[in-house]
Parts: sequence; structure tokens; C-alpha cells
Amino acid sequence: MYRKILDADGSNVHALRGVVRCLLETGHGRTAQEAARRLQAAEPSDAEANLLLAEALLCAGQAPAAERPLAVASARPVASLRSRILQAQAKVALFAEDFKKAMSMASEAVRMEAGEAGDVKALLALAEVRIQFADYEAALRALGSAEQALRN
Repeated sequence: MYRKILDADGSNVHALRGVVRCLLETGHGRTAQEAARRLQAAEPSDAEANLLLAEALLCAGQAPAAERPLAVASARPVASLRSRILQAQAKVALFAEDFKKAMSMASEAVRMEAGEAGDVKALLALAEVRIQFADYEAALRALGSAEQALRN
């Protein structure tokens, strides 16, 4: 659907957002980058456009490049994006081997999302940080909580 809209109007920001989200959900970070860059170029100061670009860069394994759009997204905080921003910041901190910051960001994201729809992704981000800390029991608890949240 989004592709058809983009074929008719290649600058439709709603369709670009949809394409980026779909590509990220399916793990296609490199392809998502292209659409995210177009979206960010169309809306350079928009928090979500910058966050989507940062998430696409992180998905493609380009954590250092994600820092700038993540900083723009953080500078214009939107309450509904706060947990995703924290999760992205945790991944950037992991890449930089700042484990304390990564743990803090991931833990805060889990606290914010407790019982919400984004709970699973926040728990997975926390599990990823815990694995890097070699805290495997806590990582398994976070994964178990994510599994339970999926069942509910």
C-alpha cells in the first residue's frame, strides 16, 4: 500500500513513515535507511523522522551514524517517542561500550513501557544490554517477561 502511494507521490511523508516502519519490523535496516533519509530530508526537525533514521542506522549496524539524528530526536522530545529514544540511546551506548549508560537507558525504557504495547521491545533491549554485561540470568528474566507480554 505504502509503495503504491509513493509511486504516485514520492514525497508523501506518511507513506515514507509507513515504509520505514515496515522495513525496520522485518529487519531490513539498509533499505530502511534510504526511505528514512528521504523522510528526514522532508522533515529535518521532526523528532520521529530523526528517530526513524537513527533506528534504521542502528538496524544496519551503523551506531556512530545514528548519534546525530538521535540527538535531534532527543532535543525535541515527544512523550510518545521517549521509550524508543531511550532504547536507541541504549544501543548507541552499547556500541560505545558504555555499559552503565546502556543499562540506565534500557531500564528506564522498561519502566516507561510497563504494561504497554512497547513493553516487549523495551524488554528485548534490556535483555540485549544484560547479555553484554554477561548477566545471563537477568537477561533470561527479561526475555521471559517479553515472552509473557507477547502471550497477553
